[in-house]
Amino acid sequence: MSEDPLVLDQIIDAVTAFPVEDGEQWLALSNAVPGVSFFTTDVDPRSFEKNTTEDTWLGRGELLLKAPGALRPGQAMQEVSFTLPVRVVLSERGGVLSVTAFDFYSGDDSGEASKPRYDPDDGPPKTIGWGPFEGLL
Repeated sequence: MSEDPLVLDQIIDAVTAFPVEDGEQWLALSNAVPGVSFFTTDVDPRSFEKNTTEDTWLGRGELLLKAPGALRPGQAMQEVSFTLPVRVVLSERGGVLSVTAFDFYSGDDSGEASKPRYDPDDGPPKTIGWGPFEGLL
């Protein structure tokens, strides 16, 4: 990616201005993790790559969140800070970047945690998360 400071600033502005708590993904997350709260979106604009044929940028960020959770069985609930990765697609029109996709939660209606992807080269399957955060991705 180009290291143009103006483009880097536009990426940061577009991603951090996205209204995370206004979408269906947030509703699904807050239903799955009662009491979850959002701080901000952390983004490294250098992670974005431009697709010149479609005038889009694809990159990633992390939601900084907090929710009540038991760190160990038998302990009282405590506020736990955690991050949740997001996939971001930005479109460029007239030199202005805007968010066209902001995907951070892939819950399903079955109530079952999604199965982790298994690659034999990575060893045995791993479970993502713990306690109330298990299987969010």
